[in-house]
Amino acid sequence: MVNLNVYQGRLQKYIYEKKLVWKMASSKGLRRHILMDKWEILYTKAQKEYSPREVTPFIYAHNVVSALETEDGKIFTGFCIESCSGVCNLCAERVAALNMFVNSGQTQIKRIITFRDKAPAEKESSSMPCGACREFLMQLDIKNKNTEILVDYEKRKVITLEQLIPNWWGLSR
Repeated sequence: MVNLNVYQGRLQKYIYEKKLVWKMASSKGLRRHILMDKWEILYTKAQKEYSPREVTPFIYAHNVVSALETEDGKIFTGFCIESCSGVCNLCAERVAALNMFVNSGQTQIKRIITFRDKAPAEKESSSMPCGACREFLMQLDIKNKNTEILVDYEKRKVITLEQLIPNWWGLSR
């Protein structure tokens, strides 16, 4: 994993064989290539949001984080907000999606990653959206049925939202 903040201002990005490539110019004119796929970029962006803390005696936040990519390549992040009253909780996925909508007006999500303190692994359930998030993402845009959800970071295993709710009630509307 690469800390992109260190190289800020010296990076150029371009696409090479469907991977985002960062090209850094050194002081001697040599070039160094840092290959990062989209999942690594999303992971790095979401990881910056991870800082579990008590906001008030009633609210705890930043212990689950999420990053999503829109169809045009923009990235938005979110973190969970848990309250003593369960109905007031906001999951990281919904916060990221609301951040996307409020700041860009977009509703379609290409891919999303969610995790706690480490990258998603297939044997852990914290990377899967809860029922409320699945429902919200589908209602936000019917095309979100094709949203890729990262299940295993190391294997780059994904599942689509449609696979999680195949018989969604809204498809018949």
